[in-house]
Amino acid sequence: MESKTKIKFLHTADIHLGRPLNPGVSQPPAELAEIFQQAGFLALERMVDLALQQEVDFVLVAGDLHDRQARSVRASRFLRQQCRRLGEAGIPLYAISGNHDPGADEKEPFRLPENVHIFSSEEVEVKEYRAAPTPVRILGQSYRTRAESRKMYTYYTVPEAARGFNIGLLHTGLDPDSRRYVPVSREDLEGKDDIDYWALGHVHRPAVVNPAAPALVYPGTPQPRTVQAGDGAGGCFLVEVNPAEPAAPPELEFVPTSPVSFNRIKLDVNSSGDSETIGNFSDLEELLAGRAEEILAENPHENIDFYGLDHDNVRISAPPSPESPDDPVPGGLKGHIARWHIRGRGAIHEMVSADREEAARELARTLNHRFAGGTGGGRRPFLWTHSLMLHTAPPLPDEEELKNNELYQEIMEVLEEIESGEELKNELLKAWGQVWQGDPRPEERRPDRFYPGEETVGEMLEAAWQEIIAELFAE
Repeated sequence: MESKTKIKFLHTADIHLGRPLNPGVSQPPAELAEIFQQAGFLALERMVDLALQQEVDFVLVAGDLHDRQARSVRASRFLRQQCRRLGEAGIPLYAISGNHDPGADEKEPFRLPENVHIFSSEEVEVKEYRAAPTPVRILGQSYRTRAESRKMYTYYTVPEAARGFNIGLLHTGLDPDSRRYVPVSREDLEGKDDIDYWALGHVHRPAVVNPAAPALVYPGTPQPRTVQAGDGAGGCFLVEVNPAEPAAPPELEFVPTSPVSFNRIKLDVNSSGDSETIGNFSDLEELLAGRAEEILAENPHENIDFYGLDHDNVRISAPPSPESPDDPVPGGLKGHIARWHIRGRGAIHEMVSADREEAARELARTLNHRFAGGTGGGRRPFLWTHSLMLHTAPPLPDEEELKNNELYQEIMEVLEEIESGEELKNELLKAWGQVWQGDPRPEERRPDRFYPGEETVGEMLEAAWQEIIAELFAE
């Protein structure tokens, strides 16, 4: 094989092939339900399109290619078809299994093409993509079961003494105390001198933990499936490196691939300056409709929730070519799924306080009726309301007057202590009851439990603050 100065590869993970999107509490119309069912398949197809268009050297999948709860003959057949497309272009695919598709639990119902290599769950394997003049190697090990407590990274060792460019495939949450998802810390991986690029999986938001050598990179999921997965579109990384210069930072390019974008929309009625003009439900509906129009006019590929990402080290490019030249949707985006958080005081509170659930339900129904149209026939992307939450409160005295009130200051100090102190926060969670003692891992959580994540706790504290201040100081 003729050597090249640089190599380019595609890094993806957490595809969860076959698992549909979560549409929320309401049943979407048939056209949208089909889009939500097919979105993950289309995201994988787009990544293969991208790999072919960019003529990458190989593709890396850092775990959870399948979703054990949605694994099917159809999903496996589709995977084989896409792998064949790569094989016909001479592009190898290297993959490890994660906690959702452990190697010891399930086997592929179809024989995958020869260009695909799934790494063993019993030991670290080393696959050499290119030999002289500068070797390029991929090291990986799959999960044996759903819970993987082995410190597998310690065995990621290149056997040859000669220097080359070495890539480690690992599915982990970078938690050294984890007993389920490969216990390891960032410092542990950075200390492995013979690994130049850690192709990570398990975290569903794209993140560049370390942009320099050794690079630590999460591509996130190519198609988010819940509002908890983050805002915006999902995608994958195109990575370009020079094997002869392993100490040089990789060139990272994030490419959106998801046909559906998730959005958490926060709208403060008071700060928008429209609180005085909202005199009835019609006014409120028009305000929400205006915000929906703004979202539909935005470029969703500029709204990507990079978790801990330094944008200076990453280019965000246009998505792969649309499915057809006649596709009316820019970049192939079919639409958005949104969770609304509506805040406000005054008249809006009077309108919704009698029955918040009914008010939220009616607002969501109206939004879906107006913006949940399909994408065929030249129509624009849809916006489907997953859920709508109303955080309203009665009007308050003047802000300066509140700041000078001793009782108000004491309440604010208590809230700050709860937010910053783990002991008080744990006491608060106990007071909320067992329903809030859910496992942080969604796949392990009981159906009658919730997990109070940082964002959820913040929202609950904000709601409590609103109620307390309103009761003590209103009127």
